[in-house]
Amino acid sequence: MEFAEHTDTFPHVEPVTPYRAVFNIFQVSLPHAIATNDWDNAITVLHLNEDGLKKEVLSRDFFANVSGGDISPTPLFDDEWIAYGQTRRFVRYNLRTNEVARYSIGEGFEETIVACRALIPGKKIFAFMIQSIDNKHTVHRIFKTFDLSGQEPKLIASLNAGILPGGSKGATVSVLDSLLIYYDRESEKLISLNSALQPAKHPLSDAFNKNKEKLFKLLELVIHPSLPFAIVHSLKSAGDKDITFVGVLSWKTRDYDLFPFAGMKKDMSILNFSFSQDGKYLAWEAMEKGYDPDKKAQFWIAPIDRDIPGYVGNPQLLGNSLGAYSSVITMAWARNPNTFVVSSNEAIYWWHIK
Repeated sequence: MEFAEHTDTFPHVEPVTPYRAVFNIFQVSLPHAIATNDWDNAITVLHLNEDGLKKEVLSRDFFANVSGGDISPTPLFDDEWIAYGQTRRFVRYNLRTNEVARYSIGEGFEETIVACRALIPGKKIFAFMIQSIDNKHTVHRIFKTFDLSGQEPKLIASLNAGILPGGSKGATVSVLDSLLIYYDRESEKLISLNSALQPAKHPLSDAFNKNKEKLFKLLELVIHPSLPFAIVHSLKSAGDKDITFVGVLSWKTRDYDLFPFAGMKKDMSILNFSFSQDGKYLAWEAMEKGYDPDKKAQFWIAPIDRDIPGYVGNPQLLGNSLGAYSSVITMAWARNPNTFVVSSNEAIYWWHIK
């Protein structure tokens, strides 16, 4: 496998202070743009131009706190709407008309939204992963599905799914073919559910469960937007050390192939995988192993090729974080052209992939 530096592009940089850092990024269908609710109590579109960042405030002060609380952005599901969970409420916002829809999802102070997914966007059916803390401070995981086609939320189903895995923020919860797919830590299996939260069949779950002995404890599941494969990032404790596995899991055939990930390097830890919106590229973050508070994160991409085993082509290094790796907050993709975006405590920076 050939590792190379991506010499056809360079980062654009917009300096920020830690108080103006962007924590919440919404992928949108607008060309070379993202959106955020972090600035000035507003929904703001950030246009990622060749000559710098241009801010376009769409709507301000429609809530006392447009941001704040526990924010969980919903992955891109519509050309006009963005959505996010905010502690116990769910907010949908129309980028074209500025229409706002607000729904109460969590029950009481003990329930908060951890992740939200558009399960059947055309029917406005959404799925939520909710944490519920009991009087013994045990954190339970509950899945709920709602019909949000009206002014009030209509509960479709609720399912108690055991103890919420520590550190889980939705990295192992996905939607594919109108099914909710999640990793069950106790059985170490991938579970598929329909909108009624009843068990369902999907070849992704079959592929994962066939290979589960090789996959250890799942940390990330990142599904390609159109091709039958996913990136699986898992961990296994072996004595006093952890063994990390990153692979490409395919359900193209019933062989359910599991390929080693092409971007794995022995001296690097890798995480935070994401596909471009059109599925042509995969990006991830990497850092050198071992403790060093000053080390920087690296950002890599690889082209996706449906005709090669494992789908992932030769990795290319985009560049490093401006500050220490711990300053990196979040990453996302914009479209037209494909643009990889990184938000940190020092800056927002982006690469137009050519």
